[in-house]
Amino acid sequence: MKRPTACERTSGCIVAVDGTVSSNISNPVSSLIEVHMPNFAIIGSGAMGSAVAKRLIDHGATVLTYLEGRSEQTIVRAKAAGMVPVGHQELTKAELILSIVPPAQAIKVAGLVADIASEMQAPPPFIDLNAIAPKTMQALAA
Repeated sequence: MKRPTACERTSGCIVAVDGTVSSNISNPVSSLIEVHMPNFAIIGSGAMGSAVAKRLIDHGATVLTYLEGRSEQTIVRAKAAGMVPVGHQELTKAELILSIVPPAQAIKVAGLVADIASEMQAPPPFIDLNAIAPKTMQALAA
């Protein structure tokens, strides 16, 4: 019977895409994320949404966004962050959809996502990162 290696005993190994194994890593979580970073869709490419997108993109993600009806300033900010503008139907190509909009827009965005997701057998998860009241969240969940 083969004895387990140190990294097998401690779960401290990272297997890279090319099959190489590394056991001497300083941050295993960071290295794991770099192996497979999901594609995201961020609805809300204002200051906060663009900043979140930039951080994800810097770590290898593709971030889709919907810019219809947005200001020129927001469009410039989204493109500077590296976000990829798409139509609302294409948001479902992401593995996760994040909503980062002002509270007043949260219900409208949730409705948009519900409409496009209703046409899919297995829609991507929708994560609402808005600062909204608990009662509003209960209304969204209904």
